[in-house]
Amino acid sequence: MYKHFFTSFMAIAVFASALLVPAPARADAITNPVNGTVTVEMNTQAPQAVQAVTEPATSSIEIAPAEQPAAAPPATDEITAASAAADAATSETAVKAESVAAPQAEEPALAQTAEAALVRPIAIMVENEPPARPQSGLYAAKILFEIQAEEVTRFMGVYYDLDKSFEIGPIRSARHYFVDISTMFDAVYVHVGGSPMGLAEIAERKINNINDIKGDRGFYRTSERRTPHNLYAKLPNLKKEMERKKYRTETSRPLPFEFADAKLNSAQLLEKGVQGTQISNVNIPYSRGYKVGYEFSAQENNFTRLYNGKPFKDHRDSTVVKADNVVIMRCDMHIIDEQMRHEMDLYQGGTCEIFIGGHFTVGTWDRDRASGAFKYYDSSLNDVKFNPGNIIIHIIKPDQKITVDDQTYSYERKAKAKKGKASKKGRHNDESESEEGAVD
Repeated sequence: MYKHFFTSFMAIAVFASALLVPAPARADAITNPVNGTVTVEMNTQAPQAVQAVTEPATSSIEIAPAEQPAAAPPATDEITAASAAADAATSETAVKAESVAAPQAEEPALAQTAEAALVRPIAIMVENEPPARPQSGLYAAKILFEIQAEEVTRFMGVYYDLDKSFEIGPIRSARHYFVDISTMFDAVYVHVGGSPMGLAEIAERKINNINDIKGDRGFYRTSERRTPHNLYAKLPNLKKEMERKKYRTETSRPLPFEFADAKLNSAQLLEKGVQGTQISNVNIPYSRGYKVGYEFSAQENNFTRLYNGKPFKDHRDSTVVKADNVVIMRCDMHIIDEQMRHEMDLYQGGTCEIFIGGHFTVGTWDRDRASGAFKYYDSSLNDVKFNPGNIIIHIIKPDQKITVDDQTYSYERKAKAKKGKASKKGRHNDESESEEGAVD
């Protein structure tokens, strides 16, 4: 009887000891179904195959060695499966990985406008001869310049949001003073050919540029207008060309103008002590057949640009060109050759008329020689703060007359007109393969 009892007792003991032996080879990777934790066993006897075994939540705690802490679950996509085994070896590594990843989750809250984010802009030359009107894409320029070029004016639009796709043009040739102005924005200069001085300015200053005559990409012609009045481009295509030519797409140079935090009207500006008067309209009569005007809208707190008394509309979608701010700079300029090309002093400073939110003040301008940026001051010599939005800048002669609510403004010229020598190369056109480009 005792012998039978002893035999039974030994059999039970052997069975119990088998249940209590740990089996590291049975599960080298154990997944916790509750929190997704994966515990990796380091078996020195190298089992034949590594298996992932789903266990209850308590199993991973019982099987994991006491000195081997459970691996922290990945906090971000930065922790890959390959690095998890190494980084999860200690709690310190896991905590470090989470602390590095944490700031990235906050970045979307720091969204900025394109110009504030220091996107490198593109400056595009746009024609203004009668066959080119109405133009396309001028309404979208953050800064739009209009300056005399031979017997007509020419535009240069500075664009920051390079991912927006719309037509811009007709694109025409370079002028040296436009090239010079583009440098204050660190812009990539877009053109088709140019005057001798314009091309020399690009070459001497090593301006990053996209030139159709050179075979650069991003341009196309339409069939509705005759060459040379039918060359256009879209910003995403020009951005691709910037990248293909390995130009920088970012800049360390912010917009050179100061903007207020909120859009103010004339009454609010007067309350803030900004001297000036409230006005309704502005007129710049360039020539008999080309008169530019601005009509103030109190409801929208901006100006509608007028062409010969009518709203200036986009060629493609009829969007009306509007301006949150308008500046008219007075600058000495003179004709230098028989092609009626101009020279102008863009560093001398002078008088300017400034229009912000229906508010008009006569101020002054000068130019920072280090950055090349124009600086504007009100009648009290305070720095001008523009309303948020766009700016249209006209550069005209001091004695050119403008009217503001039927009041005429003009000033004495600082320099007399000079007659320069005619160009030996003669007149050129965008259509030719010559790099001299157009002079129209």
